[in-house]
Amino acid sequence: MTLALILSLLNAAVAIFCMGHTPQVYDSCIKVNDIALTFDDGSNFEISNALLTAYKGPWIHLRNISDQFTIAGGRATFFLNGKNFDCIYNSDRISDVKYAYAAGHMIGSHTWSHSDLTSLTTPQIQDAMFRMEEALVRILGVMPAFMRPHPFGDYNSNIQSIAASRGQSLALWDWDTGDADGNTTAESEAVYNDVADAQLKNALILGA
Repeated sequence: MTLALILSLLNAAVAIFCMGHTPQVYDSCIKVNDIALTFDDGSNFEISNALLTAYKGPWIHLRNISDQFTIAGGRATFFLNGKNFDCIYNSDRISDVKYAYAAGHMIGSHTWSHSDLTSLTTPQIQDAMFRMEEALVRILGVMPAFMRPHPFGDYNSNIQSIAASRGQSLALWDWDTGDADGNTTAESEAVYNDVADAQLKNALILGA
């Protein structure tokens, strides 16, 4: 199934995001007929130094994904890292982030370096969030309203409290394409097809 058809079936034109403004935890969309497609700029799998040198992570696909949504009449949400596989302050990355934001996509925080937030101290969590906030303010002039915790969406009451104090809600998901777990493209696409075929009224999908 093509991306355009999937987006059409999912009614992704309303998918810039499906949440309110009170800081809390969302693991599903709360409005009827909202389908959110979200993408993380991070990785939950181990990668060798040699591969890391050649691999720039999801960043390299940001413009292409943005264009595919634009063509299909939809919008997505991108949760960005500051420095994981690449640095958000590199000129190409700045250009890509501005490009996606200008196309109408929502930009959220995936914190600075994709560290395991549950293993960090309070000052370390605050620093990881602040660095990402600072980057988005410098590049886009906006503060993120949502933060996606990691790895695997793990969080605790301390992380939730810190996010709330910074005016951010935690964004999880109720459908996962399994990209970070090593699913093939066909297996990930099957998740989108399942959501489309089921004609669900709501879905918050972790795309990558």
